[in-house]
Amino acid sequence: MLEGLLIGGVALIIVNLVVRDQTQFRISRLRAELLGLISEEKRLAERRDEVELMVAQIADALMRADRR
Repeated sequence: MLEGLLIGGVALIIVNLVVRDQTQFRISRLRAELLGLISEEKRLAERRDEVELMVAQIADALMRADRR
């Protein structure tokens, strides 16, 4: 009886360690993916700002051309 409980306890500890390791691996992968997405979002925001500036410059140039 006691042997069965000890074996069961050891088995549960091993399963717990395996699950924890897998979870930590998934978390590290998700963290890396999140950091990549944050970098991509910053890059796209900078690109959007560049495009908005270009649109404003073109609109300004068109208004000046129309006044001539």
